[in-house]
Amino acid sequence: MKPINKQVNSLSFKFNLFFMLLLLLWAMTGSNTPNFAASMSQVDIGLIYGQNNQYPIGVTSDAGFVLTFEVPGLNLQTIDFSAYKNLLIYKDGYYEPSGRTLITTNEAYYANGQVKGAYHLQIGETIATYEEAVMLLSALQSILNDVYLAYDDSWHIYQGTYIDEITASAQITALTPLIQGKTISLVEPNSSRVIIASKDKLLFSYDSSEQNFVFHTSIFDLNGTKYRNSFYVKRLPGSDFTFVNRVTMKEYLYGVLPKEASSSWPIEALKAQAIASKNFALTIGSKYAAYGFDVESTVNSQVYGGYSAESELCNKAVDETDGYALAYEGELIPLYFHANSGGITDNSENVWSSALPYLVSTTDLYSLGAPNTDWNATMNKFEMESKLIAAGYGLGSLKTINILERAESGRVLKLEFVGTISKATLSKDKIRSVLGSSIIKSTLFSFDKDTAVTDVAAIKNATASVPTSNTNSTNDIGGNMPKIRIENGAIYGQFVDSAQIEVYQSGSLSTVKVDKNALLSATDIYNGLKTITKPYLYKSTESIDITSGNVIFYGHGYGHGLGMSQWGAKAMADQGKTYEEILKFYYQNTELIKLDE
Repeated sequence: MKPINKQVNSLSFKFNLFFMLLLLLWAMTGSNTPNFAASMSQVDIGLIYGQNNQYPIGVTSDAGFVLTFEVPGLNLQTIDFSAYKNLLIYKDGYYEPSGRTLITTNEAYYANGQVKGAYHLQIGETIATYEEAVMLLSALQSILNDVYLAYDDSWHIYQGTYIDEITASAQITALTPLIQGKTISLVEPNSSRVIIASKDKLLFSYDSSEQNFVFHTSIFDLNGTKYRNSFYVKRLPGSDFTFVNRVTMKEYLYGVLPKEASSSWPIEALKAQAIASKNFALTIGSKYAAYGFDVESTVNSQVYGGYSAESELCNKAVDETDGYALAYEGELIPLYFHANSGGITDNSENVWSSALPYLVSTTDLYSLGAPNTDWNATMNKFEMESKLIAAGYGLGSLKTINILERAESGRVLKLEFVGTISKATLSKDKIRSVLGSSIIKSTLFSFDKDTAVTDVAAIKNATASVPTSNTNSTNDIGGNMPKIRIENGAIYGQFVDSAQIEVYQSGSLSTVKVDKNALLSATDIYNGLKTITKPYLYKSTESIDITSGNVIFYGHGYGHGLGMSQWGAKAMADQGKTYEEILKFYYQNTELIKLDE
């Protein structure tokens, strides 16, 4: 074998400033043992996961890396890789996702170097300490190629990466004369094993099932996006590879806010979003425990853009709300939010299943006029049939679609599809998940074209004209002005201050004489109404024939409609509301609390 010279000190334990800073960083972000509940000091974000995904994974950092993991009797083992600015993380063998069967034929991913062979040779016996392992490695590097450190419950020196057992075993005979006094044994495949390299140089191997082997740095680059702090990589039966970014809660929120809101928005809106996003992360629980992380980086959790997404104003909003969260009756609560309520939020039980006392329907005129106040979507029957089949509903050729039930807010609770073979009913938010949440932007929709456009000015003006207290009028009748309901699709209350009023109804304008004294003495269900109760009047049930091929949904708002409307929060901040006022508006009877350090 051709001798090679390597700098052993690149693997040695160096007490330099960089190391000390990264050690402090480790202390701030928790231990290496698995932890599936986000905290203020540690949030684990899944950046890559699911099936046989990207391999190898390339990571770069101008500061290099420090690896930490736990060793019995030592608590924390540190390996300094600061000399390496580029790391390549390889699968140790390619396994079929179903059954985890190792592929040992020379497939393309082996031939082009994407995957390392799963068989290795162990030089010598198990080694007691890291320092002893480094000494042996130094001696062997002057004799053999491709020797590297490995940790698999204990320290080892491995050599080579071989695709099959025959090739690996043949090397034992070839290498034995070169290393007198040392045994050479075959290392069997391990579907959890990961290999770390830099360019063509093998550096380290570990069993990712044992614990989290965490690589620390300041800023690193993954697939063109920069992230803070640290990362670890695992190989799991349902997720090979899994790449996780570990950060503090503040660092996580730095990367979330610019993606969930706009860095150009008023800081009070950003503060409200910071609290909502923090509560969400702290209360998400163990949804992704099987993958070894707390949250993922897409809309399935919250969109997270890492260091690349950060902005000065968003970071300031995070800093100024640091240590605070929202509570209901003293308990930390999950906070949900969406882009635009369409003018009214909803009760949690009308979107999902359980009723949460702080998520109740609230008239939200702040959201009106923002993007997606109005939207429409055209779908043809074949597209809907395909989506229904994909969701497990084979109904034949669609004939009609029926809105069977609405919530008080106007959102559709039950949508029935009738086909030539059978029929099916989708409930609540499943309507959007089946038909497409980017197509059917909310369940606040109708098939009636007359509901398509929101008269924002009329609604807000009507609300503004309602008195906030009972005051005597100066007209000839005296007393409180009565109001009547005019069903024109936009204005729901009008004060009567003359003997005649104009009424717009059924497409025409007419003048009606009113007996105000009779109105005053009558029972008025709208008496004392301070604001509009809901911005849209819908028929409780609707039906549309789809045999012609197409259906148009006329809708309002974007998202599930629970909790805070992000565009509504912006409008409130524009009007001078504080982030606490915004939060209390959207989350009823809640309070800000100081979190324990």
